[in-house]
Amino acid sequence: MDKEETFMKLYRNAIILTLVLAILVGAYVFLRSRENAGNDGNIQTDSNTISILELEKDKITEITLENESGRMVFVKTLVEKEKTEEDKEDEDDKEDKDDAGDKKEVEYEEVWVASEPEGMKINQSKIGSITYAVSSLDATKLIEENASDLAQYGLDKPATISVKLENNEVKTVEIGNRTPSDSGYYVKLKGESKVYVISSYDGGLLRSKYNDVRDKTLFTETADDITEFSLERGGKTAFKTKKTGENEWKLTEPIEASVKSGSIETILQSFMGTNASEFVERDASDLSKYGLDSPKYAIGLGSSKGTTTILLGNEKTKGSEIYAKFADSNEVFVLYESALNFIDKPLKEVVDVFAYITNISDVEKIVVEMDGQTVVSEIKTDPEDSDNDKFYVNGRDVSDVRDSSDSQLFRKYYQGLIGITMSELDIGAVPQGEPEITFTYYRKEDPKEVKVEFIPRDDIYYYVVRNGQYTNIIVAKDKFDAPDGPRQTYKNLMEAADKAKDAE
Repeated sequence: MDKEETFMKLYRNAIILTLVLAILVGAYVFLRSRENAGNDGNIQTDSNTISILELEKDKITEITLENESGRMVFVKTLVEKEKTEEDKEDEDDKEDKDDAGDKKEVEYEEVWVASEPEGMKINQSKIGSITYAVSSLDATKLIEENASDLAQYGLDKPATISVKLENNEVKTVEIGNRTPSDSGYYVKLKGESKVYVISSYDGGLLRSKYNDVRDKTLFTETADDITEFSLERGGKTAFKTKKTGENEWKLTEPIEASVKSGSIETILQSFMGTNASEFVERDASDLSKYGLDSPKYAIGLGSSKGTTTILLGNEKTKGSEIYAKFADSNEVFVLYESALNFIDKPLKEVVDVFAYITNISDVEKIVVEMDGQTVVSEIKTDPEDSDNDKFYVNGRDVSDVRDSSDSQLFRKYYQGLIGITMSELDIGAVPQGEPEITFTYYRKEDPKEVKVEFIPRDDIYYYVVRNGQYTNIIVAKDKFDAPDGPRQTYKNLMEAADKAKDAE
């Protein structure tokens, strides 16, 4: 190819590129010129939308929703801002300065409050979304300029949303049916005849029902705030507990006993974090259809804020959801059963399972009466160094008697004594006869003496009596013969002690 042909080819390509660029620039200018062009007198925000309402969101002071779930009125209100824990600590630090006039000012925040129905708890985030949608409401299409037959759009009996502005001006949007393609809703402004289509998302927000707007959070307290917790089944107390210290609970009904470590905390962590899956009826007049006229369960919660009881009725979905309500309200809601896995929990899974348990460092002496012999163990622990602890059995020093893993065998014997655990509850029984086995603990602090007696109930179980009081628990006799039970661990200790003596 010679130089002239090469030049002509490059020239043609340059002309083609110039024409393509001109077309693109022209298309861009055309589209830009349409951005602000009206459609039937409406401002368009882009080539596919038509502005129906353009309001200053912050100037909306009241919202009224009317649809098949009833009438709801929400008013923007100033309330005192809830103090965080950090704020409370700051205030405590400044208490001395308050007298000098350096008092921290009260802070306020804007929230939405229901004036109708009164007392309704609101999902603030949901109201925020509704406010945003109605304040900048766009249509995807203008269907009819001057509609005369509103029924075909469901606008003869529409759902409505009305907003009041700071100047008391009220704007009302009427929402009709979904479009045949199910991609949007028909709407119009009250007093006007233009019918538009808005997106399904915006339409769903504007016709939000009670269940959509209602705050589904059930509790303002956390699990750590709860100091009393109870459960009733069929009107009878299954158990009632009371917090006695940090992470310490006591069973008060149907018997008095210690609570298994972590059992109540685990229940509360799950239950207090649950929300209602839906609200079924605002003020139910017939509770029987939900099984709440005669509840199957009642869950009681107590805190510094007062007491609360939640009643549980029939299952809505078997194994998944259950109807519920607060005892002082007829508002029916639904709970997921996954947060209620404790309602059929046997009491023995809540109550402390030990016949008696106490730390070895709190004990000075143990007297064990079993199998016709008495074994007296003396314990001298060193609070500074456990390696200096001394153990004596019937006056014999067994401190250094160890097994093949270098563990002190007396400690295993002690664990065998305190490791006798409950097999079942036998509430209200009256133990008869003499104990076959007795453990007596002599402690450094009150109670100074704890006597645990094991009285035969039958061939399988012992009643457990502690300091003369029946504990309402029974233990299996074979627990005493287990490899880690008191008989075998005592045998292991004494055989090792004899072997060590013979080796001297």
